[in-house]
Amino acid sequence: MRGRQTAGRHIGPSDGRPVAPAGSRRRTSQALIAATCCGGLTLAALTPVWAQDSGGLQMRFGVQSSLRSDSNYNLSTPSSGRGTVFDTQLSFDLTSETRNSTLTFSAATTARAARLPAPAGSLSAIEDPSLRFGYTRTGARSSLTLNARYNRADLDFVDPLRDPILIEDPNAPGNLILTPSTGTRTALGYGLGYETGRDMPLGLSLRLDHSELDYDGTVGTTRYDTETDSASASLRLDLTPTTVATLTASGSDYTARDLAATQRETRSLSLGLSHDIGELMQLTASVGTSRIEILQFGGTTVREGTTFGLGATRALPTGQLGLSYSRSLDTNGSRDTLQLRHNRETPLMQIGLSLGLTRGTAGTTSVIADASVSRELLRGSMGLSLSRGVATNDALEDVLSTRLNANYNHEIDAVSSVDFGVSFARVEDGGAGATAESDRSTISVTYNRALTEDWQMSAGVEHRRYHRAAGTAQGNAVFVTLGRSFDIRP
Repeated sequence: MRGRQTAGRHIGPSDGRPVAPAGSRRRTSQALIAATCCGGLTLAALTPVWAQDSGGLQMRFGVQSSLRSDSNYNLSTPSSGRGTVFDTQLSFDLTSETRNSTLTFSAATTARAARLPAPAGSLSAIEDPSLRFGYTRTGARSSLTLNARYNRADLDFVDPLRDPILIEDPNAPGNLILTPSTGTRTALGYGLGYETGRDMPLGLSLRLDHSELDYDGTVGTTRYDTETDSASASLRLDLTPTTVATLTASGSDYTARDLAATQRETRSLSLGLSHDIGELMQLTASVGTSRIEILQFGGTTVREGTTFGLGATRALPTGQLGLSYSRSLDTNGSRDTLQLRHNRETPLMQIGLSLGLTRGTAGTTSVIADASVSRELLRGSMGLSLSRGVATNDALEDVLSTRLNANYNHEIDAVSSVDFGVSFARVEDGGAGATAESDRSTISVTYNRALTEDWQMSAGVEHRRYHRAAGTAQGNAVFVTLGRSFDIRP
């Protein structure tokens, strides 16, 4: 969570404010060390595909070098000049699996040499350290999950459409920033989940999470340090073989070092019921209460009200069809959302679709949508993801964000293929406030070839575009990447 509420979930990937104080950076390092010593550093990423085939201990070492040259590196109007970047990334992944536990660890860093437009100029450094660690243990009636992550990134080299922070966060539309930036960003997060009473009439699940974003050397007011602590507890009771009741309590504390010195406390309590009608239909209902206390510019605003939801899901021969209506509470007040969902899966295709309407207290009705499509072709594959949702930011503005990613892969022969990719993101006013409209897009063509069994090469071209009120900037880039990995199984 990063300080906003979303009406449409994010599916699919995408990246002045005052200079962050040094104290926040020291706090991040101290928290990381403490988490490591306690064994609570955990990996939020998925277990690598190469490690899922069998158990035991497996390690992978990787090296990848890439050279990229862009005619308008900063996507500025007019162009600030060409930028050339040479990166060599070293990575390490470890997975240890037993019958009832999985441990994962990964580390990466990048040796970088670059010549960028003024004022950055030429530079060379070891940058972008990244650590991830995870542990999951499953028993007969309970499970324990630990997770954490650490990453420090130079924002001069972060493309908002490929920003890993936004890709990992399912609520990313609320923090979608398309404006290029300088400075560094440190991201830290860790959490714990525990569930007991699995496959029993009474069950309990607990979740604790902490996350931080710390900035250093940034300019402007859109990027600032944030810190979030959240906790939730859920009690499940099987009333009958077909009816389940769930009582959930949750809370979060959020602090932002923005111009308004934002602090926010959120508390929620809800009771939900689900009932199966035969083997094909499920009905759900929930009712609860939420309270949000917001402190900005020394003044306090309180939002509180009743929340509820109704839903119906029907199983189909190859998927599901569902309809839901909900009323939620965000920092601007109540929000009503109606959604129609359809999932379908065949041996060659997977489709997930959601289309709906959402309306906030400002009175603006917006179309929201999610789509995820993947299909295997005779000689290749294709995929598409779309997300469109409304979120409330720290300035109490409703922001409508749209994300689209599409890719087509064509296999030329056994060792080579070509990829065609399109990425698009747009931010605009969603009802409350006055968010300036901007959009960013990328079109790329990439040729991939296996030089040997271990060495892989990619080369391609890319066209980028950035549009906002100040004008439209465009740039063309060429790139080549060479890499390989080494697998070790002791």
